[in-house]
Amino acid sequence: MFSALLLLLFGCGSPEDTIKPEYKSLTEAVYASGTVKPANEYQVYAPLGGILRQRLVQEGETVTEGQLLFAITQEANDLRLESATQQLATARRNASENSALLSELRLALESARQQYVNDSVSYQRYQNLMKQNATTQVTLDNARLKYVASKNSYLAARRTIDQRINDLQDRLTEARIAYQIAAKAQGDALVRSRIDGTVYNIVPEPGEMVSVNQPLARVGNDSLITLQLLVDERDIAKVQEGQTVNFTTDILPDTVLTARVSLIHPYLRQADRSFTVEALIPLTELPLYPGSTVEANIIIRQKENALVIPKTVLVGRDSVWVNRGGERQKVRVKLGVENMEMAEVIDGITEESQLYLP
Repeated sequence: MFSALLLLLFGCGSPEDTIKPEYKSLTEAVYASGTVKPANEYQVYAPLGGILRQRLVQEGETVTEGQLLFAITQEANDLRLESATQQLATARRNASENSALLSELRLALESARQQYVNDSVSYQRYQNLMKQNATTQVTLDNARLKYVASKNSYLAARRTIDQRINDLQDRLTEARIAYQIAAKAQGDALVRSRIDGTVYNIVPEPGEMVSVNQPLARVGNDSLITLQLLVDERDIAKVQEGQTVNFTTDILPDTVLTARVSLIHPYLRQADRSFTVEALIPLTELPLYPGSTVEANIIIRQKENALVIPKTVLVGRDSVWVNRGGERQKVRVKLGVENMEMAEVIDGITEESQLYLP
């Protein structure tokens, strides 16, 4: 009898153990965190190493496309130009008609030519003597061998001097090009803005040494402020362009602002398993400082009159315990819009259903 009474109480449950679904407005959103950044923001880098001679803008200053930002003096250019000048003078000297290198080769060529002429005359003379039977075949053959050898030596000397002239002309051309490059590099390297925008976060001061590709400043278009958000890979499939983004910043912690998804970068960041999503912020007079952190909710779906239940009553993902006629029954439900705490029930129960709390 006592056991039967306990079973009856467990099956029926007390009123405090159950709740009923309610009709409420419900919003499903994806959480994201990120920063505020100007549109078209980019990092300005030093095109070469040297001394920052002039900083022609200040942080927060508005600039136009092509406006001069920095002037860098490269002291090494003076040494490079001096070296190029010396190399050009040497190349001109070596390639001139009176070049010591060519004079030596010309003397060798003339000596080979004279030997070739002498041996040619001698060979011709022995040929004539042979016709008169005034010499021997061995003597004629030796004269011919000397003639052929001296001819080959002369031709080789001719090719050598021609090749050397060509080489010296090539070196002269290379020296001219090197000199022109060094001469053009003289003076300051001028760094200009690529866009209309505002200058942020200037790093070096005038007179400081800068290295090639060192960051100098950031420039961005602050007339178009965007959010750069990180969305978990498990949620990215729900995010689409045009969706509303509600966000707060540390600078305005009590103010909820809105933006709209404008771009989804289709590349998974391996470090944190997230995707980058950009959202465009409408024009506002509120202070939104680039680089400030934000917490955001990307609105996926909204429903004004949804039959909702707390997610705590769910068994798994698709069932609830229901009191039906005093009996505890497990009922499968179909869910719709949901957030972190509540879920819409589309089918399976009604607003009169009594759901057991866990």
